[in-house]
Amino acid sequence: MQHVHWSLTLVAFVLGMVLTSTLMVQPVKPEVPVKKPTREPGMKPRPTTAKKAPAGKPRPKKRPAGQKATTAKTPGAKRSAKPKRPAAKTAPRKKIPVPRDTPTDQIPVSEESTAAHLARRPHAPYGPGSARADADGSGPPGWSVKGRSDTRLYYTPADRVYDPTLAQVWFKDEESAVRAFFTPWRDRVRR
Repeated sequence: MQHVHWSLTLVAFVLGMVLTSTLMVQPVKPEVPVKKPTREPGMKPRPTTAKKAPAGKPRPKKRPAGQKATTAKTPGAKRSAKPKRPAAKTAPRKKIPVPRDTPTDQIPVSEESTAAHLARRPHAPYGPGSARADADGSGPPGWSVKGRSDTRLYYTPADRVYDPTLAQVWFKDEESAVRAFFTPWRDRVRR
């Protein structure tokens, strides 16, 4: 395989991909809703199914909406006998008794909120022993290790750049910073 014609191999590959993609794509048939005409051109119109009243008998007059039909029979008119369905009987609704002492009335409510007694746990973005820095860069009292989340470096009070560094994350100790995969800042790191 020393004399492989790479240009021909590339052309064969491209042609194979083109053929494969064209054979896999199905042609799209546009489906446009077509309203069928009621009659085709050149055909006679269909006869209407409405029955015409005989010439000698008058047509019944239409009543305005809301007016009841009279019970008097007109001579010669036939009425179709439809059986009347009985009205559906519904069971009477039962009222659910409401107890006088609701459970919320039985619970004693103290004047002071219980949330004031709970110690607020700091949000730990990098596991236990870490806390987000406040807007001014300060952290929880007693936590001395500063961290920068953009560089993943942590700073201890022994570092010379500890004071000017603005903390993004605070760690309780160096072990917490190492567990969060932060590396220590040292003079040799910056060289």
